[in-house]
Amino acid sequence: MLDVGQPLRRLFLVGFAILASGCSESLESPEVVVVAQRLRGEDFGVAQHFHAPMLAIGNTAREVITQQVSLPITDLQTALFADGMIEMDLDVAAVSGQAAIDLEVISLSLPVLLAPEAASAIASGGRFIRLERGWELVASSGGRMRVSVQAEAVADAVTDEQDTSQLLFRLVAREPVPAELRSRLFVLPPDASIEIPWGLLVVSDDSADRELEVRATLVCGDKRITILEEIVRSRSAEPGWRLRTVPLPAGLGSCRLELTQMHDDGTPSSFFVWGTPQITARRNTEDLRVVLISLDTLRADHMSGYGYSRPTTPEIDRRLIDRGVRFRDAMTTMASTGEAHLSLFTGEFPREQLPNGRLNQNTRIRTLAELLQAGSFATAAFTEDGLISGPFGFWYGFDFFREYHVLSEGRGESIFEDGIDYIRKNRDRRFFLFLHTYKVHDPWDPTPATQHLFRDGDDWRDGRLDSRIPESQRDTVDDYDRTIVEADRMVADFLDELESLGLSENTLVVLLSDHGEAFGEHGILGHGLAGHQGQLQIPLVFRGPGIAQGILREEPAGITDVPSTILELAGLPHEGIGSSRSLAGLLRPEANTGPAQSVRSVQPLFFSRLLGDSKTNPFDGVRVGVQKFVRDGSNCSLYDMDNDPQEDRPTEVVCAESPLSSEIDRHRTLSEIKRAEKESAGNDTPAISRDTAESLRVLGYVD
Repeated sequence: MLDVGQPLRRLFLVGFAILASGCSESLESPEVVVVAQRLRGEDFGVAQHFHAPMLAIGNTAREVITQQVSLPITDLQTALFADGMIEMDLDVAAVSGQAAIDLEVISLSLPVLLAPEAASAIASGGRFIRLERGWELVASSGGRMRVSVQAEAVADAVTDEQDTSQLLFRLVAREPVPAELRSRLFVLPPDASIEIPWGLLVVSDDSADRELEVRATLVCGDKRITILEEIVRSRSAEPGWRLRTVPLPAGLGSCRLELTQMHDDGTPSSFFVWGTPQITARRNTEDLRVVLISLDTLRADHMSGYGYSRPTTPEIDRRLIDRGVRFRDAMTTMASTGEAHLSLFTGEFPREQLPNGRLNQNTRIRTLAELLQAGSFATAAFTEDGLISGPFGFWYGFDFFREYHVLSEGRGESIFEDGIDYIRKNRDRRFFLFLHTYKVHDPWDPTPATQHLFRDGDDWRDGRLDSRIPESQRDTVDDYDRTIVEADRMVADFLDELESLGLSENTLVVLLSDHGEAFGEHGILGHGLAGHQGQLQIPLVFRGPGIAQGILREEPAGITDVPSTILELAGLPHEGIGSSRSLAGLLRPEANTGPAQSVRSVQPLFFSRLLGDSKTNPFDGVRVGVQKFVRDGSNCSLYDMDNDPQEDRPTEVVCAESPLSSEIDRHRTLSEIKRAEKESAGNDTPAISRDTAESLRVLGYVD
């Protein structure tokens, strides 16, 4: 449960007392709760990676002080199922008596056993699934261990449809977090509260039911204040996260936090973990909140607020576009969810990123969420899994990260419902909230509420819609547009709640997409495989305090520009965030009283297609002002986006004679250096959930 605890209840009681007394005036000094300090692993003497560790329990992850140490205790194994079973004797490394052992698997339909090199290549993709049931490990002869795995359990854990013939697997030991942790001294601000998340993991059916004592104590000189004291049992306690919030008395000064979790024999538990404690404080000011909404696969030119003839986004038009600034010519970096969202959070172009748009714990670049954390923001994300699943690195910087299976009933509904719940419970906080849904992503399945829309076909017959779209794709476009209407209503419900809570006037709302979708306009379907604007152009809308209303900006902008823009509007350092350049100067009312120079009028926007981040892939593109240049091997094309917005009349140019081709060469050289630095830090990826694996298949990203 998300809960700001006692601080929120105190604010509620103050507000209630004012209403009860008949006072109609607002408080003279509005208060906001900020995160004054996070007590991370280094504060407890625990060695840390570049990014603070995250841990998922169920579909919800939190930042933790330290992870349970997971180490492979077998080599990578390959085996074929026989009569629905695999049984193998293995050499297994010794582990402590407190360790939990997991089986992580990759299921394949190949009936021929893979060679070790091929198995290693597949395993490096990082799509291991942790198998929760249907396997056992017992002692065998000669000091070895025998593992038995049921094919039925693997098939159920991986997908409902895939034929399971072969298994890649490894055994991993999870050592528990330390039984005792003791922080360094820290100074408490006035009017402070302390919040301590803690989690209970799923235990195996054959685990002993043991009693565990959990205690958190704040030590301030000779004062000892009990924050948390509970007894839990490993088998009967419900897995999940808990949050303990305690307001603290004034004048405590310097304190340290002592955390213990141990069984009656003094050993730590393998099913327990500490989240990162936070010290919060109140400010007598009204600080900015930030909401970032990503509607995956939404084409800007299919929004009525961007000139589309169908009324697909009336609520976004009225509540955001009419009250904010929209960029007509905004581009993504690649028409692929992972790479595009990584550009959004880091300001980096795909060639600078690790393969497939990933971050690992040692990737030395800060995300937008981490930079907002450093600015005292509470951070939360509600998303649907797929390519921006937490284990791929998108959870770094979020205090709270929840992801839903993309096939969950009512795609998108849970995201915005949770978003509404979050702002209700955190209305007095300085927060950064990220909401992402695949509602507008293939497969399109409109609900009965919109099935009646766009049925008459007149807009196809009278030429209001793009005649280049083949007739075979027009029913698909109709369904696509219906899902946009449904996403529009979800956004409207969220904005309604933001308004009713009195937060609209001090909240920056940014709405965008990661990429578009092709419907055959250039003989291509889907997204990711080409560099046309139907896949690359995205909506980009800003609304909030100090931002002009009802303004259309014509200057080219990029998804990479969003992080610096948000940081500058939040009053935080915004330089040096990848290739990001702030658009804040184009959002203010005074920018519309005279000529404004876009940061992107001369700055290049690079883009790629799927596999475009590969060193051997020949495809690159760059946008500078109205010029769009595409290089595919030895073939180069130049587009004038003012005179040829549909990209029907490219000019063929000699690659070696084009200064934009030289610009691409410089970009590739610098990107290879940056990427090599990331690769040298390692590329370990945690095992993903069954739901995430299934989502990747349904969304078309894996077979």
